[in-house]
Amino acid sequence: LSWVAIIGGAVGLFLGGFAKGALGLGLPLIAVPILALTMPIPKALAILTVPIFVTNIWQSVQGGNLGTVWRRFWLTGLALMLGIGAVILVVYRIRKHPSRSLRAF
Repeated sequence: LSWVAIIGGAVGLFLGGFAKGALGLGLPLIAVPILALTMPIPKALAILTVPIFVTNIWQSVQGGNLGTVWRRFWLTGLALMLGIGAVILVVYRIRKHPSRSLRAF
C-alpha cells in the first residue's frame, strides 16, 4: 500500500470509529467510501472486516446482556453460519469446475 492509502485508511477508520463510538453505528457507512478513495473496494472491505468484528463484539459485551441476546438470537446466528458455509461451497465449486457449474442452471 502507498502512503496515501495508509493515511486515507487511518482517516477513514478514525472517522468511522468516532461515529461508532458516538452513535453506536456508522463505522462501515463512513469508512468504506473514504477507504475506497485510496484503494480498490474489495481491499477496503477486507481491511474493515476485523475492526467491524472487534467493535461489534466489544459493543455486545459492554451492553451487559450478552447471555440474553445469545439465547434470543442463537438460531439467527446458526442460519447465518450455514448460509456462509453454503456460499463458500458454491463459490468453490464454480471456481473448480466453471463449465459444469453453469449447466445446472
